Amino acid sequence: MPSRLSKPNDNIVIKPTDKGVIQNRTDYCKEVYRQLNNQEHYRQLPADLTKEHTRELNTLIRTLDPVLQSSLHTLILCTSHVGDFYCLPKVHKANIPGRPIMSGNGTLCENLSSCVEGILKPSTQGISSFCRDTTDFLQTLSTHGPVEPGTFFVTTDVSALYTSIPNKDGIAATASVLNTNNCQSPNTILQLIRFMLDHNVFTFDNQFFIQTHGTAMGTKFAPQYANIFMHRFEQDFFSMQDLQPTLYTKYIDDIFFLWTHGEESLIKLHSDINKFHPTIKLTMDYSRLSVSFLDTCVSIKDGHVSTTLYRKPTYNLTMLHFSSFHPKHIKTAIPYGQALRTHQICSDEEECDRHLEVLKDALTRTGYDAQLIDRQF
Repeated sequence: MPSRLSKPNDNIVIKPTDKGVIQNRTDYCKEVYRQLNNQEHYRQLPADLTKEHTRELNTLIRTLDPVLQSSLHTLILCTSHVGDFYCLPKVHKANIPGRPIMSGNGTLCENLSSCVEGILKPSTQGISSFCRDTTDFLQTLSTHGPVEPGTFFVTTDVSALYTSIPNKDGIAATASVLNTNNCQSPNTILQLIRFMLDHNVFTFDNQFFIQTHGTAMGTKFAPQYANIFMHRFEQDFFSMQDLQPTLYTKYIDDIFFLWTHGEESLIKLHSDINKFHPTIKLTMDYSRLSVSFLDTCVSIKDGHVSTTLYRKPTYNLTMLHFSSFHPKHIKTAIPYGQALRTHQICSDEEECDRHLEVLKDALTRTGYDAQLIDRQF
């Protein structure tokens, strides 16, 4: 007999964030509509325009390179639907803003977006400041020698990057990269990107909307597109600066660099970069002692860069319980993988041991046997 807990509860929203959030539906909808009511980025539609947009896309493809037409037509989903819009709450920030996501699964341009992503990816990986992940970041740090006295560790973050990229600027940056890399059929790729940007229709609360500015987080080509735009942005900005960072790397909209020219010039740099583009604004955190970037805390020790594991204050080390009905190899891989990550990030042995003790305690509380943990560690 079903329990009372199995009944639907329309008053709450549960989202699969890494923080594990159950949110009051009224608060959740308030945040979503705060974003959707921004008329510079979104516009409400009277109805679903999927059929109309499908006709437009087929018409566009017929004007493109005849050699590509057949393969492009096969990328259009025959039974597509509009994407679902939702927000992932950022519980570590004041007022719990939402990260806007538009699910591209099953939408008209899902396969086209995936195709464009594959074409753009080699170009983004060739960018000198490109950071693929934490391992790549640690490798970049390892190439830096002794840290000059007075050096600032600096991190910056672009506010709402995806929705802040003007379509014309994003397409111009992409065109420049495609032409530089001698990509085949660059005009076709640009026309497809322009179509996806101009026809991003989605639904929320049984209402239809279209995004009019920027790209959606959730469409597959968006990270590569954002990387290319930021590369152009940083190139244009730093080409006009007399003072330069000694090390500079970025993971999409998260930027890390070392600054050796004093605090006053750093503050001026931040002010200048926020005046450089009408829609791109960056927050900045800096210190001569330590800063966090991705899941790494970077500091100075004996005149060299030192790293240790960083966890946000809201992270509570929740892991798959050992009694869970999963194959054993998955459960035994968890302590191994977590320990490997700790060893890779922590450059100091004592710090590594401290984090492993915290990890072992969390695993023990989650049902893992002490001998299994030690063996995997």
